[in-house]
Amino acid sequence: MDLGSNPIDSILNRERLVEAEKCFNDPQVSTCFLILAFSLMKKEIVFKAIYDGLKKDINKSKKMADLLNFSLKKLKDGGTQQLVFDLFTSKFFGWSLVEKIYSVLNSSQSKKWAGYYYYEYMQAKKIGLWDFAYNEAGRVIGFQSLVNKEVYPLEKFMSISYLPLFNNKIGTPDFSRVWSVWDAKAEFIILILDLGSRLSKGRQAVLKNTGTAATITDEVKDALLGDLSANLNIYIPVGLELDFHNFDVGALQYFIQVLKWLDSQIAIAMIGSSLSVNESQGSGTNAQSQVHNENKYTFQEYIENLIKDCFDESYAYDLLKLNFNNEEYPEELYPTCELIDTTEETPLEKANLMKILKDMGILDTDTE
Repeated sequence: MDLGSNPIDSILNRERLVEAEKCFNDPQVSTCFLILAFSLMKKEIVFKAIYDGLKKDINKSKKMADLLNFSLKKLKDGGTQQLVFDLFTSKFFGWSLVEKIYSVLNSSQSKKWAGYYYYEYMQAKKIGLWDFAYNEAGRVIGFQSLVNKEVYPLEKFMSISYLPLFNNKIGTPDFSRVWSVWDAKAEFIILILDLGSRLSKGRQAVLKNTGTAATITDEVKDALLGDLSANLNIYIPVGLELDFHNFDVGALQYFIQVLKWLDSQIAIAMIGSSLSVNESQGSGTNAQSQVHNENKYTFQEYIENLIKDCFDESYAYDLLKLNFNNEEYPEELYPTCELIDTTEETPLEKANLMKILKDMGILDTDTE
């Protein structure tokens, strides 16, 4: 059996996971990610039984749905919200991997379900330490640890690939789109810190050679300038001239404006559209907000479907196979996952979101 290997996204391959994690921890990047993640984490995951068919089949489906919903409530370490978050990281890193840790319910936990299997923990894995394992036909047959080279079966994990191009399970990560802008931002921050350190001095003393005497070494110049900065009297040797350079504070403001623009480009790349609208849609804030909402829900439908499919195929399917006889409880009776809105977005929440988007540089509320 040839395990094979899928080519990793070019930027991930060049910069590896360390750079991706640094980028993910950037305040602007993480804020954009959380804006999208929270809308999903607020939803409740519910398994619903079939509603059409023979009464005995519906009752069997309800029994399986009851077990699945009970198991969701028993999930530890953050519960379903943490699990959804871990799966959702596939949007930024391209794919996600979460290990399922089984246990058996006892009578103290539930008299009804004592002796049944359930998932006690879900443990997210660092994808830089894992790869997909393939058979000769190119189909994924498991996950390979890059640490011990062991191959583990698909049934041991939950996994999502985000926008897989040409069936590349590595997916299309947001990191690929934001890396160049984030890298430029990191370089600008270095420039800002350097400029700020010089501005903090008000002005900078410089010793220049006049050419009228022997060359003075840089070490001597540094020593003299050190004494001058310490408010000590110094003797300027013949052949040197003391000069002062004053720096324009406005230059720092320019760098800050560039930094804000880079942050807005990160937000646009991660959240979606630049919210530019045509004449028929208008060009004001309301039109931009409408475009944002349309893009938001288009994206949300896609990621919700990914998560529901993952819960159906990797959560419910394996757990039901462990607990129920397939002949008596066939797959056609299996419940399906739904994401239910538990709270309605209030006008205040919408206003706060619009303010955040404006601060990020996505919405231009000054446009008429």
